[in-house]
Amino acid sequence: RAGIKQGSPSSGSIFALALDPFLRYLLSRLPPPALHLRAFADDMGAMLRDFLRDFPVVAAAFDLLAIAACLKAHPAKTQICFVNDVDLSKVDALLSSLRGQWSSAKIVQSILYLGARMGPDADRSFWTGVMSKMRGATNDLGMMQLAVPSALRWFPMVVQSLPQYLASLKAPSPE
Repeated sequence: RAGIKQGSPSSGSIFALALDPFLRYLLSRLPPPALHLRAFADDMGAMLRDFLRDFPVVAAAFDLLAIAACLKAHPAKTQICFVNDVDLSKVDALLSSLRGQWSSAKIVQSILYLGARMGPDADRSFWTGVMSKMRGATNDLGMMQLAVPSALRWFPMVVQSLPQYLASLKAPSPE
């Protein structure tokens, strides 16, 4: 019933000891290909083949983890991304039916997991972030008067257009 202080040298080992049996239990309940599971430290990524059928099993496993190890998922930080068509009203109903705790999970068009952007909207959202950082850096340089003013006017035409061009490229089809 008591936690360990964050930053304690033993906290990572204790977390791993508590989480490893949970991950093994979850995989025994939903073996591949129903579930593909990746975990790194306290980040977990799961791909479910049939979300509506299999997510109740995942939610029940998290309920068991909370009882067994006092470790709880943070539904408000949970992101759900679908790569195929799904009836979102059924997803909302399912999430709400799980005692309301999962209703705060966010349904998104792409997910950033361990540095990789995944999902149907991954390319666009990746370049949006890159462009935002580039604009911010350019504005900072201009405000500090560290950039040549004549160079700043070329930014939108040259530098900004390159990532947009790259984002427009599509991977070749398998055929």
